[in-house]
Amino acid sequence: MVPNFHEHKAALEVYLRNAAAASPLFINTHTGKDFYSFEQNSQLLELSEQIAQDTGVRIVHEIHRSRFSGHPMLVLPYLDSFPDLELNADLSHWCVACESLLDDQSELLQNVIFPRVRHIHARVGHAEGPQVTDFRAPEHADAYAAHLSWWDTIVKAGNTTTITPEFGPAPYTTTLPYTNQIVSDPWHLNVAMLNVLHTMTKHDSSVQRFNVKKVKLHRKKRTEMKNQKKVFVNAKGDKKTVGKPPASKKKVRRDTKRAKNNAKYEQDRLVASGLVTKEDIEKLQAASNEADDIAE
Repeated sequence: MVPNFHEHKAALEVYLRNAAAASPLFINTHTGKDFYSFEQNSQLLELSEQIAQDTGVRIVHEIHRSRFSGHPMLVLPYLDSFPDLELNADLSHWCVACESLLDDQSELLQNVIFPRVRHIHARVGHAEGPQVTDFRAPEHADAYAAHLSWWDTIVKAGNTTTITPEFGPAPYTTTLPYTNQIVSDPWHLNVAMLNVLHTMTKHDSSVQRFNVKKVKLHRKKRTEMKNQKKVFVNAKGDKKTVGKPPASKKKVRRDTKRAKNNAKYEQDRLVASGLVTKEDIEKLQAASNEADDIAE
């Protein structure tokens, strides 16, 4: 987006209307600038509200550095002026802006911010950066626990909430000097976070697990498409087959074992964090097995 306000506003309208034309579940937007005046940012929020009304597509505004929502104190006047303003909680940015895990702002988060959240970006930040190298590492246990607690509170508030793991590539991912090699793989972090969220939300009927289901469905369809054999007849009349054959039984067993080990690892971490108990995990597994039996 361009820094000139009038150009920024015109571009925002084009982007939002183009996105709405795809009829998405909702649109997430980086709205405004932290150096725009209250009146200027308000014009952008009014424009977003109008587009949401015109198209019927919900628009949520991401908590993000450099935007109108770049700091808790920045966003408060807008929440007062726009009672229907809805947020995407990427709280990792506020950790940086406030150089803390927001310990001294828990009442504000609980009573003012969280009730406005309709989407969550599940990335773990810390006091000096928006993304830890690996949220599972013991040195990041405090930051990880804080974010899990925030997300759990948001979800249990009862509002329909979707969640997207959002560990980003370099420069969000730390790199080694001179080589520019990443020290952790954001894809693996996002998959690990997806498993954590799935475990956390499996027993909570208030959560709309849209993203989890969508990712699983996409993977299933992608696998089916890769494994599907396509038969065609060439110019000589010979039949040929292209495409990948189904995975071998050995590979399926290996992948299944790996998935179970990953799930067990994440379950143990959740129990260690105190957010769930072993009894909760056992109940989840029993409910999941029962649901699978019914589906079959």
